[in-house]
Amino acid sequence: MLANRTSQADFERFAVGNDWLAHDERPGLVPKAAYEKVWVTPDRGTSIHYVDDPTPRERYVVVQGPQAGSVASQMDAANLDVRTREDVFNRGQVAATTPERITVAWQLAVTTPLHDKKVQDVLKSLYEDSNELVRSAVVDAIGYRGWAESRPFLEDVASKDASAELREKARKIVDAWWGDETGGAGSEETAENN
Repeated sequence: MLANRTSQADFERFAVGNDWLAHDERPGLVPKAAYEKVWVTPDRGTSIHYVDDPTPRERYVVVQGPQAGSVASQMDAANLDVRTREDVFNRGQVAATTPERITVAWQLAVTTPLHDKKVQDVLKSLYEDSNELVRSAVVDAIGYRGWAESRPFLEDVASKDASAELREKARKIVDAWWGDETGGAGSEETAENN
């Protein structure tokens, strides 16, 4: 995650200063589409993806390749304002205010492309005993990733949350990711309406 003190221009100066080569640029051409710029190391073996994603309102960097550790060390040495997955996870465990809980819910989803039970457990703890704004952010964050392992949680929200609006949102997310598969929250509603 790139925090506020590191702008896109800062990151691009850093990339040029490390002789990275601009490889590809994918502007978000439709509303809510992410902007992505891909850099590669001089040997072209490691890619560095700068992403500005308007859905979670986060900017992040994904590094892939044999020099990933070296690239991470360079970013750290340059004092770029970067938050690692571990940093975000730790913040998720102590987030107390509504804005902190909403922000960290999205950041957990952004930094966890593949399902992680520990992350899901933190997201569930953020959801529990929270106001509707936080519960909604947790549902949206889980929906952003669409982890199959989180389907039972979303189905539970779709049937039990105190907010009718949030129950409907969870149903729509389940239907969007898994359609009318047997046992889905949307499947029950469809069966009731027929």
